[in-house]
Amino acid sequence: MYKYFTKTHKNKYSMKQIILLRHGLDDSTGNLSNNGERQIVEIGGLLLEIIEGKSLKLFSSPAPRVIQSAEILSLVFEEKAPIMLEEKLWSDRKHPYDLAWLYDLVERESPTVDVTILLSHMEYVELFPFYYASKKGKRGNICPKGDAENGDGFIIEEKENSINIFPLKLYPIG
Repeated sequence: MYKYFTKTHKNKYSMKQIILLRHGLDDSTGNLSNNGERQIVEIGGLLLEIIEGKSLKLFSSPAPRVIQSAEILSLVFEEKAPIMLEEKLWSDRKHPYDLAWLYDLVERESPTVDVTILLSHMEYVELFPFYYASKKGKRGNICPKGDAENGDGFIIEEKENSINIFPLKLYPIG
């Protein structure tokens, strides 16, 4: 069981939302552990309020633990968002991250939907929100950087003249 933390709210106004999530906890084989599956179900349930009535796109790294996380989210969202695999969302020693590429992907894809969800790894989840805000040159509420643990993420809310970045974090209870 987890406690949820974010300052975001169900928006009443027109804005673009980008949700970045790190995959759930994995086991020694690189697959989601039982705890990782529970994390993603929990965070997915909490995201339902944010995505309610909105069009979605769900992009995933092809890493097994990330695909498994995306499949769980897709089920929680009642398959309203097909999973689109993007090789470049995989980041590790063999797959260097590319923030400029991700920015271009978001700029190309996000105008066609209300919410763009990106499931990836630590580097993208920790670095992209701040890269995105700096590229846009907009002011707003930007939470401090932090470590993106498994199942954590950020929500980027972009209005005409501002960007707000909020943490999306599950904290174990007990």
